[in-house]
Amino acid sequence: MKYKKFIWIFVAFIGLSCDRVQTDIGLNKAAHNGNIQKVIKLLSTGSNVNGKGWDGETPLHNASSAGHLEIVQLLLVNNAQINPICWGKTPVDRAKNPEIENLLRQHGGKTAEELKATKNGSKYQ
Repeated sequence: MKYKKFIWIFVAFIGLSCDRVQTDIGLNKAAHNGNIQKVIKLLSTGSNVNGKGWDGETPLHNASSAGHLEIVQLLLVNNAQINPICWGKTPVDRAKNPEIENLLRQHGGKTAEELKATKNGSKYQ
């Protein structure tokens, strides 16, 4: 019982950090682990391409940060949101290598700072 207060504080913190309304832990795990066959299977059976994992990140965040270029491509072809923000980072922020960053940018990907500058009326394009 002494941990109950800590758990509620942690849950509240997670809830404030990311939009976790739609979860899809299986797809997020497969994207992070680089299991392209499982990603294909899950997408073909109706998994939400933008579903959040336990930490609030999307499959695109996970594939990008783990360096799985083919999975990033597959998620983009399946209409993954290009600039979701979680923990203050977009998939471009989390890109493990330049190939992934370039691919994301070709599809309109931006860093969280770039999005913020654009939102605030900056001349950033």
